[in-house]
Amino acid sequence: MAEGCIFVAHKTNYIMNKISTIFLLAFAGLSAALNAQTWKSDSITMTAGYSNQVFYKMGTGTAGSSLISNWDIAHYTSVRDNGLKINHMNGLELYNYPNGDNTAWATFDTAGAYTWAPLWNSIDKKNIGAFNQSTNTADVWDFSWGIYNSGTHTVVGDSLYLIVQRNQMGQMVKTLKFMPIIQQTNGDFIFKVANIDGSNEVTDTLKQSNASNQEFKYYSFSGAKPVREPGKSDWDITFTRYYELQGQRGVIAMYPTMGVESNGNTRVAKVFGKTATELNPELNDLTRNYYGKLTDSLTAIGSNWKVFDGMRFVIGTKQLYMVESRIPGDSAYYLLQFTGFGGTANGKVVFNTYKLQNTISVKDITIGEMSLYPNPANDFAIVTLKNSQVAAVNITVTNMMGKVVLTDNVNTNGLMAYKISTNELASGVYQVSVNSGKSQISQKLIIK
Repeated sequence: MAEGCIFVAHKTNYIMNKISTIFLLAFAGLSAALNAQTWKSDSITMTAGYSNQVFYKMGTGTAGSSLISNWDIAHYTSVRDNGLKINHMNGLELYNYPNGDNTAWATFDTAGAYTWAPLWNSIDKKNIGAFNQSTNTADVWDFSWGIYNSGTHTVVGDSLYLIVQRNQMGQMVKTLKFMPIIQQTNGDFIFKVANIDGSNEVTDTLKQSNASNQEFKYYSFSGAKPVREPGKSDWDITFTRYYELQGQRGVIAMYPTMGVESNGNTRVAKVFGKTATELNPELNDLTRNYYGKLTDSLTAIGSNWKVFDGMRFVIGTKQLYMVESRIPGDSAYYLLQFTGFGGTANGKVVFNTYKLQNTISVKDITIGEMSLYPNPANDFAIVTLKNSQVAAVNITVTNMMGKVVLTDNVNTNGLMAYKISTNELASGVYQVSVNSGKSQISQKLIIK
């Protein structure tokens, strides 16, 4: 080939390489632009007087709403639990009857009731209602309203309660006596309620089958049994009202507030100290930096993102929240920033959300992307694999002494969700490894 031809060939290759480079850079820039996350503005409305409870799914939007006033008691649907709460927002007060157990139903009286201490729903634990607040700490099987029978796996009621309803003026409008009877093995809850004088006595059942995909099954003293919630996996947080300890006019007491509660499958971490703009350089690392601060507290977001200054509500500009939205087989993470609040006039809450990069997962080109949640774990942990290129893997759990405490071979089929039962494992740090035979990825698991 002539020298000129060689030069032309080299020049042609150079130009083609430059074009390819420019194309690749342009494509990469376009892909980055398409994949870049942006803040999204959204809002919910509880209506005037905060009359509606609103359920919200991160990344999707409002999942449903229900009147806050359409229930009086609620029983947790987990058959491994026995949470029983009362709707304080209906003016209901709860008192444990101190003059006898449930055999005193017929002789129930309110003498000296003004000295009895009221019981309140927990604002931290969803499964601890007002009825769960007076346990006998000396009896491991005592769950306040009833005793767990290890033979039948039922919770048998042994307590009586006084329920008082007051109107907005503080006047007593209703007094009831209430007796939990039994929580069946299938989760059905049977109870009895009547007026103090014994009239209008009703024995009823909250059936698990009527709320199998909700967190609670509800009852109104009118006899209604509303299904109030979307499915458990269809919402992450709810805008509602509840009572919490506050100081007003120099008095520390329980007062009603409007706040945000979390789904039992949702965890939240406070990202305080910087505005959304100041956090911009850190957004890609937030899930890694705040993962260890995630909590399953019911009111991890709560009500303090707004403060009433005597004239209007002021929203904290340096109070953001990372919300872990647990979806089947995986988790997604969002940053939540409140920007507006209409108060009792319209119950409107305005906020921004930002979908964060999931930097918690570990990736391998053939094994796929591994995630491990909940972490820390109580009763179980789920190992998930996405986009796996292998047909089967070996899962191994090793303690900090190097001892293998669990090993199993699992088929992947490109997508896998494997449940690790942690009930038999001591609290501590473990290594969870996924091995394809040619490569391995691992993550640490903390068991509470």
